[in-house]
Amino acid sequence: MRITNEGHKAHLRIESLLHQWAEAVRHNETAAIWRNHHPSARIFDALPPFQYPDLQSYRDNWDSWQPPFIEPPLFEFIDLQIHAGDTVAFAHCVLHCKGILKDGRELDDRVRATFGFIHCEGRWLINHQHISLPVRVEAVDESTSDSRTGAL
Repeated sequence: MRITNEGHKAHLRIESLLHQWAEAVRHNETAAIWRNHHPSARIFDALPPFQYPDLQSYRDNWDSWQPPFIEPPLFEFIDLQIHAGDTVAFAHCVLHCKGILKDGRELDDRVRATFGFIHCEGRWLINHQHISLPVRVEAVDESTSDSRTGAL
């Protein structure tokens, strides 16, 4: 597949947008976190309530679960892949999140992240965001799983 000049520009813009988002999250700069999200963005997160129907509902809950770190945590993309068309794009990666919480505990997680983008009024905006933790197999209660597949 040949990448066009416009596709390359979109890839670079989306990569920059995601790195800006990650820096804003690291420093808990809430205005910057939401800057490149579409108001109707559907967001799925690793922490309850797991699904937010729009950006405002996610913003309203942010402070209730955002962990307080002693200093800005590590929040880095591992194997970031971006695929962009003319009007839609998506990206996926693993996010490595690591830091010392204010109570002294260390957080060190790797989560899956997928982002969907729309090109709207000359800008790329996040319209879908999905962050999830892998299921720890030893934590699965066998009484709630499908015995044929192991699926919950």
